[in-house]
Amino acid sequence: MVEQIKERSASLLEDSASDLFGLFGDDERALEAGLAQLESAARLVAPGLDARLLRARILANLGRELEATRALKAVAHERPRDPHVLAELASIAEDAGRAKEALELYRRAVEALRPAEPGAQYLVIGYVACLAHAGRVREALRLRRQWVQRLGKARKPRRALQRWTAGG
Repeated sequence: MVEQIKERSASLLEDSASDLFGLFGDDERALEAGLAQLESAARLVAPGLDARLLRARILANLGRELEATRALKAVAHERPRDPHVLAELASIAEDAGRAKEALELYRRAVEALRPAEPGAQYLVIGYVACLAHAGRVREALRLRRQWVQRLGKARKPRRALQRWTAGG
């Protein structure tokens, strides 16, 4: 019974941290509060992989890239082909000016991605933008076209990809 209460409390704390991250993605105080909630939950029970990924995202948004990278690499060790983990690592590498590393991580992420994967369009948008910034515009446009087709009847993700990458 005590373990169930701990797990439920940790789950609620993780959910509220996730809500704060979603609502206040760039608000430093909200992110710090979300991070504190996650770390509080981690003292109750060992955090799941999703909670650890969320923690890494919050750290990255707080500008704590080294901590975020360490946290993501730990998750990547358990989920080496998880496209979202690879994309988060790519985003941090790109922000740090390591374009070659970012492109390789995005490539691996997109290879592991399924069109039905939640948030697939945003991962592809990140890769398309990274390619374009690296001067590989033709490749970026080709990738965009491929993924618009692959998303097929999934109207909302397809529209997001078309809208965010319009004009290449």
